[in-house]
Amino acid sequence: MPCIDQQTKTITFTVDSIPLSEINHTDDSYRVTTNNKCEDLIESISEIGLINLPILRQNQHGYYIISGFRRIAACRNLKLNSIQARIVVKCNSEIELVKLVIADNSCQRSLNLIECSRSIQLLNHHITEKKDLFEISEKLGIVNSLPLFTKIEKLCRLPDLIQNCILDNTISLSMAIELSTLKKEEGVAFALLFKNLQIGLNLQNELMTLIQEISSRDTTPLLAILYEKELQELVKSEEYTRPQISQQIRLYLRKMRYPRITAYEKKIRTDINNLKLGPKTVIKPPKNFEGTGYNLNLAFHNIHDLKNHQSTLEKLIKSPELKSILNN
Repeated sequence: MPCIDQQTKTITFTVDSIPLSEINHTDDSYRVTTNNKCEDLIESISEIGLINLPILRQNQHGYYIISGFRRIAACRNLKLNSIQARIVVKCNSEIELVKLVIADNSCQRSLNLIECSRSIQLLNHHITEKKDLFEISEKLGIVNSLPLFTKIEKLCRLPDLIQNCILDNTISLSMAIELSTLKKEEGVAFALLFKNLQIGLNLQNELMTLIQEISSRDTTPLLAILYEKELQELVKSEEYTRPQISQQIRLYLRKMRYPRITAYEKKIRTDINNLKLGPKTVIKPPKNFEGTGYNLNLAFHNIHDLKNHQSTLEKLIKSPELKSILNN
């Protein structure tokens, strides 16, 4: 005889032995965890068995999982025939069952952003008012501020690749929100680019802005630029290191976005190099060549070095190459 276990005021369970063959492990309706690996549980269960019993519910096809996806997967890996589980036999309030699922996950570990988003979406099936949804999410420890709630609420609806990039810290929450404003295929393409390059948020933002501006100027689809042959060849290049590839792509996109400025920048740098000033004398053109102010940096360790600079400056002032640079 199974024993009755009155867990809450609204949910009644029985504890019983259930054949694993009768448990539907493909129904993810109540899944919160993003971790599909169960190796850590296999050894524990094989040694001491199930401590925290999974929660199941029965329908006409057998049983489906409310909580305990990884535990059940570990038991399948151990080739067990049946397991002890808590079976929901009465539930007066579906939202109480969702709260139990969230609590069962959050008491084991801190929920990551996608798990928090999944938890909110589970609650959203039963709560229509955003204010109430936030308040319950806050009480359950899912979020502690309304701005954060707004940001993470729909993360679990993003394409799998973008969600995985959030989980492995390839992209930040702010970038994920940016990608969510794009078409699905465009967001995935940007996420794949960032995943391949392993670059920080600042460079991600710069590359994204350049591509969007090129697309807008030339009325070219974003995907056409992202999958342009030369760009993809750079991404897959074996000639450069990953940081070098990122800079090559940045320069390539800047050339596409600002062809005249890029050509002018190249000419000026060539002219500066032709001055042959040496490593201790550096001329820096204005940033992005906006304005006419150049900077001259002189490095010296003693009076002798300074006197050498004096000689260099006299030659520089008379140099026709410098006049050409300034006249440009």
